[in-house]
Amino acid sequence: MHLNADEIIFIHAGEAIATVGDREQPVQTGTTIYVPRGTWHGVRNAAEAPAAVEMLWVFSAPGMDDYFRAMGHPPGVEPSARTDDEAAADEAKHGIRYHP
Repeated sequence: MHLNADEIIFIHAGEAIATVGDREQPVQTGTTIYVPRGTWHGVRNAAEAPAAVEMLWVFSAPGMDDYFRAMGHPPGVEPSARTDDEAAADEAKHGIRYHP
């Protein structure tokens, strides 16, 4: 859940199951999903591995890129160990909540 930004997800390729609030629905290539701020949401692959879902995310307010930089790592570089406290601090700073 993003507390500070609306999100638009465009399914560029593949098939997935999208959850927005309490609604779950199959989606496919060409689908656009609007997620209002403060709404639980997720997208998961509907196909068997190794099929992939390609998505593009757009946020209504800047800052999500900083969150992804904080939690990610460059390709080919081992991720550094983050403590639960560090992860919680990044989530609070960027207005992110994960469903329990």
